[in-house]
Amino acid sequence: MKNEQLPPDVIDQARATDLVLLAESYGVKMAKQGKDFFGLCPFHSEDTPSFTIYSKNSGPHRFHCMGCGADGDAIQFVQDYEGLKFRDAVRRLVGTLPATGNAPTPAAAHVPAEPEEVWTPVLPVPDSAPMTPDTIRRKIKGQWVSVKASRRWDYRDANGEVLGYVFRFDMPGGGKEVLPLVWAVSSLTGEMQWRWISFPKPRPLYGLDKLAENQNAQVLVVEGEKAADAAQELFVGLGVPMSKLVVVSWPGGGKAIKHVDFGALGGRSVALWPDADQKPYPANHERAGVTMPFLEQPGTTAMLDVWQAIRETATSVKFVMPPEGVPDGWDLADPPPSGFSLLAHIKSSTVDPATLIQANEPAEPVRPIDPVKPEAPAPRLDVIGDDYDDGEDVQSEGYFSILGYNRETYYVFQQEARQIFEYTKGDFTDTGFIALAPLHWWETNFPSEQSGFSKKLAANWFVRRARAKGIYDPSRTRGRGAWIDQGRVVLHLGNTLYVDGVKTDVTKIASRYVYELDRALPDLSSVALTVAEGRWLLDVAKMFRWNRAASAPLLAGWVALAPLCGAMKWRPHVWITGGAGSGKAQPHSAGVLTPTGWKTMGDIRVGDLVSTPDNGFARVRGLFPQGVKPVYKLTFADGRVTRATGDHLWKVRVKHDWRIRTTDEMREILGRKTRASVSLAIPLCEPMTVRNGGSASMLPLHPYVLGIMLGDGSFGYADGYGASGTNSLTCFDPEIVDRARRLLEGSDFKFFDTRVDGQYRLGDLSRYGRATRQTIKDLRLLGTKSDTKFIPRAYLDASVADRIELLKGLMDTDGHAGDGGSISYCTTSERLRDDFIELVRSLGGMASYSVKIPTYTYNGEKRTGLPAYNINIRFRDPTIAFSLQRKLDRVSADHQYADCLYLNVASIELDGEEECSCIAIDHPDRLYVTDSFVVTHNTSILNEYVHALIDGIALFAQGNSTEAGIRQTLHTDARPVLFDESESNEEKDRLRIQGVLSMIRQASSESAALTLKGTAHGASLNFHVRSMFALASIQVALKHQADMERLAVLALRQKRAGEDSAADQWRAVQSEFAKIRNDETLPGRLFRRSVDLLPVTMQNIAVFTRAAAEKFGSQRDGDQYGTLMAGAWSLQSDALATPKQAREMLDAYDWDDHMEHSETDESQMALGALMGAMVSLQGGAKCTIHELVMLACGRPVPGAPELTPTEAGAALKRLGLKAEGGSLLLANRMLPPLEEIMRHSQFAADLRGQLLRLLGAARYPKVIRFGGALDRGYSIPLQPLLDETQPGAAPQPAPF
Repeated sequence: MKNEQLPPDVIDQARATDLVLLAESYGVKMAKQGKDFFGLCPFHSEDTPSFTIYSKNSGPHRFHCMGCGADGDAIQFVQDYEGLKFRDAVRRLVGTLPATGNAPTPAAAHVPAEPEEVWTPVLPVPDSAPMTPDTIRRKIKGQWVSVKASRRWDYRDANGEVLGYVFRFDMPGGGKEVLPLVWAVSSLTGEMQWRWISFPKPRPLYGLDKLAENQNAQVLVVEGEKAADAAQELFVGLGVPMSKLVVVSWPGGGKAIKHVDFGALGGRSVALWPDADQKPYPANHERAGVTMPFLEQPGTTAMLDVWQAIRETATSVKFVMPPEGVPDGWDLADPPPSGFSLLAHIKSSTVDPATLIQANEPAEPVRPIDPVKPEAPAPRLDVIGDDYDDGEDVQSEGYFSILGYNRETYYVFQQEARQIFEYTKGDFTDTGFIALAPLHWWETNFPSEQSGFSKKLAANWFVRRARAKGIYDPSRTRGRGAWIDQGRVVLHLGNTLYVDGVKTDVTKIASRYVYELDRALPDLSSVALTVAEGRWLLDVAKMFRWNRAASAPLLAGWVALAPLCGAMKWRPHVWITGGAGSGKAQPHSAGVLTPTGWKTMGDIRVGDLVSTPDNGFARVRGLFPQGVKPVYKLTFADGRVTRATGDHLWKVRVKHDWRIRTTDEMREILGRKTRASVSLAIPLCEPMTVRNGGSASMLPLHPYVLGIMLGDGSFGYADGYGASGTNSLTCFDPEIVDRARRLLEGSDFKFFDTRVDGQYRLGDLSRYGRATRQTIKDLRLLGTKSDTKFIPRAYLDASVADRIELLKGLMDTDGHAGDGGSISYCTTSERLRDDFIELVRSLGGMASYSVKIPTYTYNGEKRTGLPAYNINIRFRDPTIAFSLQRKLDRVSADHQYADCLYLNVASIELDGEEECSCIAIDHPDRLYVTDSFVVTHNTSILNEYVHALIDGIALFAQGNSTEAGIRQTLHTDARPVLFDESESNEEKDRLRIQGVLSMIRQASSESAALTLKGTAHGASLNFHVRSMFALASIQVALKHQADMERLAVLALRQKRAGEDSAADQWRAVQSEFAKIRNDETLPGRLFRRSVDLLPVTMQNIAVFTRAAAEKFGSQRDGDQYGTLMAGAWSLQSDALATPKQAREMLDAYDWDDHMEHSETDESQMALGALMGAMVSLQGGAKCTIHELVMLACGRPVPGAPELTPTEAGAALKRLGLKAEGGSLLLANRMLPPLEEIMRHSQFAADLRGQLLRLLGAARYPKVIRFGGALDRGYSIPLQPLLDETQPGAAPQPAPF
């Protein structure tokens, strides 16, 4: 049966198959070496064995190939070898599925399933690791020989730390073997050793350290570490340093590409150089012996796979064709052909991968035309909307409208659903058709001779109508957000449109774009925010401690513009950062709970896991030293203590209101001595896993039994010669004894009855109970008395379940359950008191104690007894404290304020100064657990101001979000994105953030925003990312100039001398935050103001960007800061700003900090690339385009060809350029000669868009004749070109 479920025991039986016998039954000869078996891999062609079956005492049961990466168990082996599904592979192994003609029935020798030993690589390699082995054993010609490595390549991370190695072994008699070596830990024993296994997935690139050291370098990707080293040496020798070009590779060959992390190539200019493979088709191919086409060669397919992996994140990707006349497999480590010039070859043989594929694809054979068949009568056009065309309404009075097609996908707008459906041939079913229109419509238009309708006729009509419509561009689909549509402002709120302020159904707009129905965004408010309120929001932004005052209007301007990001031509982004010393800190001596136990804050490192109050774990993504700071001691109601700085943030409850507050603010609340002071509290944690929580089976004695022994037991005693006495339990409650005996069943221990009533001896079957005595001795409890007992550390660090059992044992014996639901525990041991309190707190409870000193009379003398510690405890559910029924009857979950049990703050006192640090963690609430299981916080201000003002419109992404996750959530929406806690301290986080930054670069402008993505169904999507991003973190991860030009960094700072205290300022800010938070209409009214002012704001943006460009000397900075300042202007004025007002507003702020990263503007670089391009003239002479412009204007150019102005002008026209008046005119579309010249330039795809950003550039209103062709064009000022030797001159990128 297709959907049958295989029983687990059958699957286990299949997995237990002896892999050696299984592989040999398929013809794979295996040879034992040590405890493992080796052979030639059945999944790829090889000359030397790289296929390993790993063995254990119970027999072999996993395989791995060092060459192709194949890996798995017996089921996976059969799946891979025969191409079977999982179910069929299992049935093949257990003998319930007949074997195919090509598959033998394996001789399955089943072995019992045992725990699998897995070796996990440890990255990076610790300094304590021993020297690496460099020899392997191989069986060659019947003899086992040792083969020493001939080469070793070190794999390092971005910090230069060693991740592992790759060794090359040259085999005697020919052939080679390449093996990775990593430092790994065993899952069974914890042993660490060097293992010949692959790097963990995703696998690192070879050369990560060089990439990190050379952030602006181009990258050349080659096959193999040997070729990478040789190529790097060649380029350096030719004068191309690593600062301009880094050569990298990857481990595992072509078949391992899917397992490699190429994220480090994001934002880079990359070239791919395949090996010069010239291999024939294999013997089993119908064209055996014929050399495979270039696109099918292994090296080519490998590099095309790399291209697919990086094409969306790299700034550009080129393909370097191997030189001709070289032997099969030639690479850059081999001797070059005669007369070969490396740099010249790259210049002449670099092509676009898509162009390469198109040029090398074989032409499809011409097929005869199918005979014409009579079509079904076309349905009435007014029913289905076939009158739709560009510029006309997509809506019709019918049920659906066919929009067009692309390859095998057909696009239909279903009018009832008001969404676009994508149909393929598989959707032409009854259900598929009825999803578009009712059954009777199909029966009327496509009647069948039988019942129903003819699906053939319907599909035939459907396909031909779609093809008649032509290719449909999915980018014409517009999601939610603001758009400019044929001069109209269209606001798409998901379930409705506002077209120039008029509410419109999504299907009623006449447009060439399609607006789909989607989840509704908040509707427009009927009332807009006033100017006074806008100024107030700007003033609130000014209250933050910015490093530069200009950050306030930039942030406020972003908030005003972000909801309208889709309608803007330039979309600026901001990154809010709190630098060192501005954040939430704890002293280095403070404890932090981790899965491996308690660590001090000073020992925490990036990448560590810390415990969260929900008993989960979060990874530390940022560690930020704060220097020596004043530290406060916080004491809580149950006596627990922790320490933190005054600006540390906590999740705090005051009068049932939870919010984030600083230590200073909490201190001020306590000082008021009001009802609010009494209610000040923080949340309690859940029962916590303390140290990887082991199970009861890993503890020497069941925790419940240890608990009752600590309560009502004695642990013998120690004399001068060793230990003696018995381990006895004095207990008169048979319920406790019976439960303990049941729990000990199956263990080495048991309770024996003694002659003393109510006493039982804890022992075992060994002579004199030596095993029991040794266990108690190992726990260091032997000889302890009532005042010296304690809980062994292994039990305090045990799992939550085991600690609850321990608590029940203690409470069943020495615990008390009061009639009112109160519970307590009493002991005379000071150490047991402290251990018990730690136990309760680790389980999410509260514990405080009081001391009573008893007195008694002995022989007439009054004496003092041992101190009695009475510990009062509280749990949300106190029933976890007992198993004894009579005590459980006295407590219930609602007796102890289960819904409102919090940890009240008793006092906060200054406690000296200490070195402090702040951590950023990967957790939605940013909460972690510190000393005594206190819950503390790590957060940012993004929630309180930005998110509160655009709530419901923005997409709020946590810091562990990826570029793919954000993009797929946005799809075609034009909505702002808030990206919180975007730290990037770990290498994988840096790569993830670089992917997000690449998307942000695309989102900045219309010309660069095209995104090409694939779907899970194999379809392709192309659309524009039109979002504005606001990121927040403690550190900023901007490394590339392109990112620095597109994100305004808004940095917070520490308190300065003379300013209000941190508590006073924070209190004032929180007061304003409360006003924002409590006014539910504020986001909607701000949104309404932004929408109403959009036409004026667009004009203001033009005014401010021009003023900013003049001030900063860069159009890019003009776009970035001018746009944001125009947004700030829209908050404080309804009017159109004058150039003077724009300049005055810009001049009111210090911009040095914002401008420190500014360099040559990209538009200037594009102009420089154009002017510096070399042109071949008639007769073989060459000159630059700039020289032609100078000559066309009659300017002398020393060393240039002798051309008259007319001749130079004619040469320019052939390129689509014309010097006329005071402008250089350029054709909108590059003519083929110019396109050929510029095709290797980084600006080839968007030259027009970049040049239009130059100061003075404009669209030309008239039609221009260029070299016989008429075209519209644009102009750039000519005078600056005539005044400079080389406009925008900059070092040419090297080498491609």
